[in-house]
Amino acid sequence: MVRCNVLNITSNYSPHVDDTVALNARLDPACCSWMKIQDCGLVLEEQPGKVMEALRLFLQGQGYAVAGAARRASCVPSSAGSDR
Repeated sequence: MVRCNVLNITSNYSPHVDDTVALNARLDPACCSWMKIQDCGLVLEEQPGKVMEALRLFLQGQGYAVAGAARRASCVPSSAGSDR
């Protein structure tokens, strides 16, 4: 039997909410996470930031992603040129 961790994401307006609930019920609770994002229908198109954050936290929990604070610090633009 193959065992892997699963992140199952859906939205409250998706026509597949019941399918994701049924799939989640068949999986081992120790190996899966289920998330429903509010106020959208097509999660990847309408809320990509929330999906990215959920995926980053999921991977971080698995030990694959860098810490969020270190990543955010590298994305902040330098303000050295604004003093002149």
